[in-house]
Amino acid sequence: MSSQLASLPDADLYQREQLRNEDMATRLAPPPADAGYDEDFALWSAEQAAHLRAGDWNAIDIENIAEEIESLGKRDRIEVQNRLDNVIAHLLKLAFSRDVGSRRGWWSTVREQQSRIERVLEDSPSTRRRMDEFFLKVWPHAVELARDGLRVDEGHLIPNETPFTVEQMMTIRNDEQLSEVIPGR
Repeated sequence: MSSQLASLPDADLYQREQLRNEDMATRLAPPPADAGYDEDFALWSAEQAAHLRAGDWNAIDIENIAEEIESLGKRDRIEVQNRLDNVIAHLLKLAFSRDVGSRRGWWSTVREQQSRIERVLEDSPSTRRRMDEFFLKVWPHAVELARDGLRVDEGHLIPNETPFTVEQMMTIRNDEQLSEVIPGR
């Protein structure tokens, strides 16, 4: 387009303006209808929802819709596991660290993550049945995180086996409750 403009004589302003307008229209044009899954996910999603609502079964991208539905369930499981990781690591730091200055922030993190886990579980109740499995899966990494966050002389105090259950972990909200679960810490 710019080479076409440069080759036009100054006298042909009308044609220059027309080419500029065509170029602008091309750049601002909406994406083509029936955008593909990989080209424009937002448009593809809207189109697929419209096809479903209209009962236009032949236009539905079944394979990609199935993949997206599966990923929604995986997303919740991954989110719960990541948040469990944080709760466990912070509870372990609270239980085995003498660092008084960090306690307030650690408790804030514990309570926030517990709350967010509960929200996911409210939206996906079936995920609650897998909490023990997730807890055991993330435990080794959470121990590693907690040890990395403690002084060298404190990290070895953290046991390799969990000192609390999932239920306890999700309800511990203060030092007193933590001391009941992990006495003599």
